[in-house]
Amino acid sequence: MILSQINAIFDACPDMVIAHRDGKILYVNQAILRKLASSSDHRSPLGRPVLDFLHPEDSAIAQERITQLYREDTLDLPPIDLRLLAANGDSIDVEITAYRV
Repeated sequence: MILSQINAIFDACPDMVIAHRDGKILYVNQAILRKLASSSDHRSPLGRPVLDFLHPEDSAIAQERITQLYREDTLDLPPIDLRLLAANGDSIDVEITAYRV
């Protein structure tokens, strides 16, 4: 019950939300599905590597931040500007904030 209520809150959020563990996507909200989707790509992002959705030039910094978040005794990292890749190959400028839960 609680999980479905939390999902409903995130799905109603206009900001894009991705949750991942060990680099594999566990959850995405509707906002990110709308931004990344294409009519020809119906594959779910769940279970796929989070780095698959980042611009190749931003993958190394994103991987370093993931590593940093789990290596250090911190619960969050400051925002950073990166680019996501839509299914059609377009870059989407985003500000990413990381929280360890």
